[in-house]
Amino acid sequence: MLTALPAAVLAGVLIGVVMGALGGGGAVLLVPVLALGFGVDAVPATTMSLVVVGISSLVSAWSSGRRGLVDARMAGAFVLCGVLGSALGTRLSHLVDGDLLLAMFGGLLLVIAALMVRRGRDAGASDPGVPVHRGQPDAEDSMLDGAAAPAGSHRVAHRTRWGRLVGAATGVSLLTGFFGVGGGFAIVPALTLLLRVPMRVAVGTSLLVIAGNCLTSLVWRWPTLARLDWPLTVALTVSMVVGGLLGGRVGRRVPAPRLQLAFGILLVLVAAVTLVQTLRG
Repeated sequence: MLTALPAAVLAGVLIGVVMGALGGGGAVLLVPVLALGFGVDAVPATTMSLVVVGISSLVSAWSSGRRGLVDARMAGAFVLCGVLGSALGTRLSHLVDGDLLLAMFGGLLLVIAALMVRRGRDAGASDPGVPVHRGQPDAEDSMLDGAAAPAGSHRVAHRTRWGRLVGAATGVSLLTGFFGVGGGFAIVPALTLLLRVPMRVAVGTSLLVIAGNCLTSLVWRWPTLARLDWPLTVALTVSMVVGGLLGGRVGRRVPAPRLQLAFGILLVLVAAVTLVQTLRG
């Protein structure tokens, strides 16, 4: 088992880079690392992930917001609509055995990985993309302002598709509460595919939603905070904040299809390790 704080710092930076670049995946990677690498029990691991991911995603969202890459109104709608789902998911998680919870988590990772790999492959085939550098606006950047946004853009989507928005928000928050994850792995696809939000805006908006969802879930897990390893929690939080800011810079320079494909492959590996360790236990 990993016991040294330097290992936690390294893990936090790497996970933070992934989360900052893709708008999710922080808790998806952090929960298995805590449970399998640091020997943290399932429930404390998911609670710790909510603290660490919540703070780091809030800082990354603030950084993206400074560049106009966050739709705060849509993020607020996601958080508000997701309160019930998060509370229900958290209560259900206490009814499931810890090993079974991790096994279900591993299975979910495989499903998400398949979607990410397929989406990244299809997007790469249709549009290989060019790394985006500061000072080089593209089609997505031209859609950031409501006055210039055409019909179907993110400024119009959340006013005309409230049914989809409510359904997506509730479903994502249910997963957030049940597995103790931020939900970015589901928020970004929901924003881009269902609500037609540009990819980089979806990433920034997702980070803000993650922060809100984590806070909501922590309200219901308040009694478990006393059981956390706070030195480990602080080390992971600080390192993930740094990694998240670095990941944000990466995400603005690397084509999204390549990041999505790599993230899907990484999820397959994490899911495989999680399921193998669960079966052995």
